[in-house]
Amino acid sequence: MNIQPKKSFGQHFLRSDAVIEAIVDAVPIQSGEIIVEIGPGEGVLTDALVKRHPEHDVVLFEADRDLEPHLKEQFSQARIVMGDAAKVDFDTEFSTSDWVLFGNLPYNAAAPILMNALYAEHPPRALVIMVQKEQGDRMRAKPGEMSMLSVAAQFVATIKKVKDVPPGAFFPPPKVNSIVLKLTPGAHADVSPDEKKAVLQLAKAGFSARRKMLIKNLMRELGLDRDWVHAAMQASGLEATARAQEVSIDDWIQLSRNLRVT
Repeated sequence: MNIQPKKSFGQHFLRSDAVIEAIVDAVPIQSGEIIVEIGPGEGVLTDALVKRHPEHDVVLFEADRDLEPHLKEQFSQARIVMGDAAKVDFDTEFSTSDWVLFGNLPYNAAAPILMNALYAEHPPRALVIMVQKEQGDRMRAKPGEMSMLSVAAQFVATIKKVKDVPPGAFFPPPKVNSIVLKLTPGAHADVSPDEKKAVLQLAKAGFSARRKMLIKNLMRELGLDRDWVHAAMQASGLEATARAQEVSIDDWIQLSRNLRVT
């Protein structure tokens, strides 16, 4: 079957054996776990991982329905789910099973797919994903260069780089570099779901205008009194002139707590 990548799905098919091997090596499969792939495309990553772990159940999520016949023919042992992985209810799919997730995520949908998996009640034990390098760097950013994406990702997972990937590793070559990341959910496991929601809402308000000071954003977006916000920031060890990109995950958590009691 001659498969042509589609711009509408952001498809760039992986061709590099070295990158395929690096991804497969990085996926930490344990006994009994389900292997889940997002966007298998031609199936080169799928094929490599299935050959490495033939005893495991495999679930493939693919949005491009034209690929369904090819995937069913090549991976008859896999369960194939056609649809948008950003909207899949992973808790329904894997409520009673441990699972790991991997894939070359479509650049135009990587963030919502990733958040959908990370914030499931029963998230994957590990994720090995390839994304646009600029996006991957933002996910791993340190205070001073933080964004809403880095806060949301680091709040629930530790993130490590596996490999940088040049455009020539794909067909057709994208105009940007890529990066393979390994994410391990479980960061800040002591924070309750309700508190996580409150912290993320606070951070979203804080990032509403990156060039403005945090105190002004929180006052405007949340309707908070200036003195109240100022006192909570001081109690959290934050300068009055701090901006959202300078605030660490731990500081967001402490600021959220202090705003509720100040």
